[in-house]
Amino acid sequence: MEGCGVKCMKFLLFIFNFIIALCGLGLIVTGCLIHFGLANWIPIQEVAAVLQNEFLRSAVYMIIGAGALVFLIAICGCLGAILENRCLLVLYFLFLLIIFAAQLAAGILAAIYSNEITSFLDKEGKDFLEMDYGNKTAAADEASKLATKGWDVIQQGLECCGVDGQGDYANNPNVQGLYPDSCCMEQVEDPDTGMMVCAPGRDAYADGCKDSLENLIVQYSTIIGASAVGVACFELFCMLFAICICRNIGDDD
Repeated sequence: MEGCGVKCMKFLLFIFNFIIALCGLGLIVTGCLIHFGLANWIPIQEVAAVLQNEFLRSAVYMIIGAGALVFLIAICGCLGAILENRCLLVLYFLFLLIIFAAQLAAGILAAIYSNEITSFLDKEGKDFLEMDYGNKTAAADEASKLATKGWDVIQQGLECCGVDGQGDYANNPNVQGLYPDSCCMEQVEDPDTGMMVCAPGRDAYADGCKDSLENLIVQYSTIIGASAVGVACFELFCMLFAICICRNIGDDD
């Protein structure tokens, strides 16, 4: 017969796995929010294009995939605890250990990467705005076109202009005037081209995008890192309970 302690561990393992399953669904929802940029968020794809970072671009898919995997593993853990199936519990422990390590790594990478944004914007960001922004010639690569689109979305969404201000576009041969249309406080649709252009007599945003973009990245990094580390803590307890239950099953046999 099972002891009271084993029953308690089975119950706690079930409860923790139920919470982890909800966390997995939460990771999926969080990934979708970051991907589509709901509410006041800028879609992470646009931010990744501006920062020219493939890791950030794929991070949202990693979050969604990790959420789905965590959900399935939690269901496996619940079944293993209820059925006292050693094979399920061992597989559960191994997969959970891999996910645990990956989530800790993701949390650490998110924290490290958020500290590198300022230096990138001050150097590569300004260089891009001065030389390559708005380059629509055949010689322009796809990354440059995506970065231009990303800057337009960010400047309109965060209501800012350039990295430090309008002066970042002063020497850009691809910009007509002092700044691009996406820097304008109000835009209207050009009846001839169908593109959004500055409304007559409207000024550009005075503030640069550096501080706002850094804050946005910090928000994304905090969400990614906190979600990964938070779920990992629950997973650690579940791994310990799974080991205890497996040992008890072996003793009973």
